[in-house]
Amino acid sequence: MKRTPPNDASGEGAKPGADDGAAPGGPASSGNPELDALAGAAAAADGAGQGEGEPGAPGPEPDAATMHREAGIGAIRMFVSMVTAYAPAAADIWPEATIKACGAALGAVAEKYNWSLTDIPPELAFLFVAGPPMYASSKIVAAQILANREAAAAAKAKPAGSGSTAGEPPGQARPTGAPEQAPGPAVHDQMGLYK
Repeated sequence: MKRTPPNDASGEGAKPGADDGAAPGGPASSGNPELDALAGAAAAADGAGQGEGEPGAPGPEPDAATMHREAGIGAIRMFVSMVTAYAPAAADIWPEATIKACGAALGAVAEKYNWSLTDIPPELAFLFVAGPPMYASSKIVAAQILANREAAAAAKAKPAGSGSTAGEPPGQARPTGAPEQAPGPAVHDQMGLYK
């Protein structure tokens, strides 16, 4: 039993049993009201999520039908991610309600045959999960490479001037009705080596 000095005007000391280190029905007191309040909140949070039973014990497990339904919805989401990576316009076909309905149907089949996505090898799971974003990224990179090649070819084919036709000084337009100039002689690309 812990004794404390008098704390009231009457001069009496602490009453026996008033502060013996444990609050009634709560955790042991540290003497610091802030820490006691924090410890009480933590104890309440521990007990709140557990329902009945011992603190720290896991809650009831969902039934097999719920687990199969959730796995089916996950499988359909995986399929939709693969399809929309290839054809983004297909995303309109798969709203969330359709995904859930198809996933629930797949879950019923999985439950009937006692099959689960956890039965697939990890390599295949990796392809399902990482494949769609990797494929979409490769399409973006391929489009960028093609755009860079087209830009380089256009820059190479464009004359050195401001885009005027060959044989005319830059910035001067050919008069209307004037005959076009004949093209110059064809020169092989390697002739530049002899200059």
